[in-house]
Amino acid sequence: MTIIPSLISQMALYEDHKTKIGMKKAVIRRIHFFMLLNTLLLPVTETSSAIVLFNDLTHTDIEYWPEFLSANLMNQQYFYIKFII
Repeated sequence: MTIIPSLISQMALYEDHKTKIGMKKAVIRRIHFFMLLNTLLLPVTETSSAIVLFNDLTHTDIEYWPEFLSANLMNQQYFYIKFII
């Protein structure tokens, strides 16, 4: 196992889940969010970490978020081609 999924699993163990399936759902949601963040959002915005991305988003009005996210989209076209393939 890698570090991030094992840390997410350990975090879910310490929460108060009523059923085992509830714990598994929490783990899957967190891993999905982490993968989406690292494989899509960080490369598109060309930020170095999630903290920088969230700071930039909090200092930008919500109506300008699409422009913020798509500003580097054309520069990242090769990344998307590799990602899709």
